[in-house]
Amino acid sequence: MWFGKLIAGLIGLLVAGPLGLIIGVVVGHYFDKGLKGIFHPVPARERKAIEDCFFQTAFLLMGHLAKSDGRISEAEVAHTERLMTKMGLHSDHRQEAIGFFKAGAQPDFSADDQLRDFNTHCGRYPNLSRQLLNYLLALALADGVLSAQEEQVLRRVAQGLGVSMAMFEQLLRMIRAQSHFRDYRTEGASRDYSSQSELATAYEALGVDET
Repeated sequence: MWFGKLIAGLIGLLVAGPLGLIIGVVVGHYFDKGLKGIFHPVPARERKAIEDCFFQTAFLLMGHLAKSDGRISEAEVAHTERLMTKMGLHSDHRQEAIGFFKAGAQPDFSADDQLRDFNTHCGRYPNLSRQLLNYLLALALADGVLSAQEEQVLRRVAQGLGVSMAMFEQLLRMIRAQSHFRDYRTEGASRDYSSQSELATAYEALGVDET
């Protein structure tokens, strides 16, 4: 399996750079070992439904989180674009991810409904719930600032996933302790999207407005 190594490695790279990538892959290796044992008796069709639900929920909630403070920032756009590139999404899968992100950013999107659907398909696998929350935490870190609106969304998601508030508070402390990575992340985003035209292209690719 490669699912966990991909996700954890990407989170580590996007949050903490090359060192984070190494740590993330190691963590993901053990995550995969756990998934292998969990999914071993699960039919291939059901496993695909679980992975599809995870993919859909991740990008829907990322769009919802990014828009929660009123505006999707340049850093959040760059983060999501890098994530799709690192995931190797092409053609149909990339368009699906963009569509989910856009749908999640709409005012009528219901995070509660999506979390119920996620719990129906993935609720038996706590590791997937924690990994989904990690995805969102990585996005919340993209601009180096955790807004009150973002924190509210994250708390709501954590509650909907059945993640204890004690664990969530621990994750929040970890986020705030990583503030010294802010300059690194900002410089990284600037290198990837150094001109206004590149930023405009990224916004267009995600189908969202700059304002």
